[in-house]
Amino acid sequence: FILTICIALGMLGLYYTKLLRPTKLFVSVVSVATIGVMMAYAVSFVMHLVGLGGLPILDLSSALQGGTPALIGLGLNIAILGLASLWLIIDFKMIEEKVAQGGPKYMEWYCGFALLVTLAWIYYEAVKLAFRLAIIFGDRD
Repeated sequence: FILTICIALGMLGLYYTKLLRPTKLFVSVVSVATIGVMMAYAVSFVMHLVGLGGLPILDLSSALQGGTPALIGLGLNIAILGLASLWLIIDFKMIEEKVAQGGPKYMEWYCGFALLVTLAWIYYEAVKLAFRLAIIFGDRD
């Protein structure tokens, strides 16, 4: 939870100081990367449904195996957490635009829901990261 709040505040600071701005290229790259991650999650889910066990690097079971797959999974987890964090910049821009335009009342709920979904994704990835770190670098004695 603390990591999620720290990421949200950090990204808000980066957005507020204009160090990160969601240009068209930024939004396109983040969107395409997100589609790729969601497709990988979907493939892993379908593999679990048919009994194949999912994608080993995306699964938390790779952390239990140790070795190279655990470290690759850790790196991938950090990259996905970074990608999820970049969505906050896009959400902040959307909220700022809707407020400046004086958008309709339902847009408050739309923007709030978008921000909530992003924070939930960040939280999910942060919990996975904490689990991986605890398994990989924890004391096993």
